[in-house]
Amino acid sequence: MDNLKPCPFCGGKAKIEQISCGTESQNSVRLSFWIHCAKCRATAPGANGHISINLSHSGELNLWHDDRESAIGAWNRRTNNETD
Repeated sequence: MDNLKPCPFCGGKAKIEQISCGTESQNSVRLSFWIHCAKCRATAPGANGHISINLSHSGELNLWHDDRESAIGAWNRRTNNETD
């Protein structure tokens, strides 16, 4: 998950930061996050989301929703359509 491009405005390092944590049901947790520049705090449309984790009846953790890849794609998108 460390494939974030530098900030397009100031060149600062981008980071994923958790902004909230809550329960969705008796046995699941929802972590909300956003991607932003650590230097100027710029963000991009769609560069946020959530991760939902639940506990199975056998005690295993299940990741059943994960927006990280789409949020990284939104952060990394540039107007000149460069992909690297």
